[in-house]
Amino acid sequence: MTKRELVKEVISKYSKDELLELTNSAPRTPLKVMKKKLLRLKTSELESLLGSQKLIYRLNIKALPIIALAALIMISVLTQGFRFPQAAADTNVGESASSTINVMVTYLTDMSCSECYDVNINSEILRGQFGLKLTESYVDAGSDEGQELINKYKITRYPTFILSSDAMDSELLSNVWASVGSVESDGALVFRVPELFETEGNYQLVLPDGTVTEVEYVPPVVNASIDDDSLLGNESAPVTIVMFSEFQCPFSGKFANEVFPELKTRFIDSGIVNIVFRDFPLGFHPLAHNISEAAECAHEQGFFWEFHDELFIEQESISETRFIELANNLGLNMIQFTDCYESGKYYDEVDNDLNDGLDYGVTGTPTFFINGHLIVGALPIEEFENVINYALSELNLTN
Repeated sequence: MTKRELVKEVISKYSKDELLELTNSAPRTPLKVMKKKLLRLKTSELESLLGSQKLIYRLNIKALPIIALAALIMISVLTQGFRFPQAAADTNVGESASSTINVMVTYLTDMSCSECYDVNINSEILRGQFGLKLTESYVDAGSDEGQELINKYKITRYPTFILSSDAMDSELLSNVWASVGSVESDGALVFRVPELFETEGNYQLVLPDGTVTEVEYVPPVVNASIDDDSLLGNESAPVTIVMFSEFQCPFSGKFANEVFPELKTRFIDSGIVNIVFRDFPLGFHPLAHNISEAAECAHEQGFFWEFHDELFIEQESISETRFIELANNLGLNMIQFTDCYESGKYYDEVDNDLNDGLDYGVTGTPTFFINGHLIVGALPIEEFENVINYALSELNLTN
């Protein structure tokens, strides 16, 4: 059978509720949308779904690759952006309370490198994100002990850290470690990608001949497209902010409710800046894709930013029923809105935004490109002001 024929068979085999669960879709998701999700599966996976037993096979169509997940874990403390869903975090805390995981960690760093990132960032992440109880020691890479560690574990980049084997008792850490480090023959875990912290400072690279060179962090400039998404502000403003966000992310909510109002008053309303909202729904937020589609339907009627504000105000209690009520309260044509949403009209548009974001290196929300300069997280307004002023200086303009 062709893939489309297999999908047709799957749809006929399973009930609507089972299809919603299989495709990890929110209630009232149109069949057309679920069909698109099924078409993305491999033929073998579809054939498995047609086996003699109905498999419990929840699809995570938009799950981030494991390396992106690992990077998200490692930068979350720094950026105030994405963190694990609360349920996962609560489970981890509960396990730690009943069976604390004691781990020895050795930080290897060049203590003479004032521009290298602070290894204490690792401590915050290991304690805060993985719930480990740490016994810490610090070793200078230039010392005899440091050289012994470099040679023993063939370390090519530092600052880095080495964990005792007990760390693998953390299910959360063991699930991602293969993407960021190695497990050595003696059981030690060696972190291998300090370049994840480039935004926080430089790191040292050990060359094949044994010499060491400092790798300087150079912020990337990304020509992020505004696509045909909703723009707020003067189209001719000298500074454009392309924002990748999603409506169920608490850090996107923090930005929208606490930072965005001042950004709008000071920079957007004055004509200095315009901002474009692009969708980046995270796969573990069950309504994120649907809400993004609904927002596109509001955009179709010229109500995007009003809808945006209301969605974030009510983020903690949002549901499909509630965001439809919000659209009605804002005065949208509800026949047009409902037809737009239930047809899945903007499903592909939301996916296009997501894929563009991945191409630009976006790994979490909110992420901003200010005339191409990257900011990640719900940072204070002063951080945005600094980058806006820098972008203006590149154009020989001042605020």
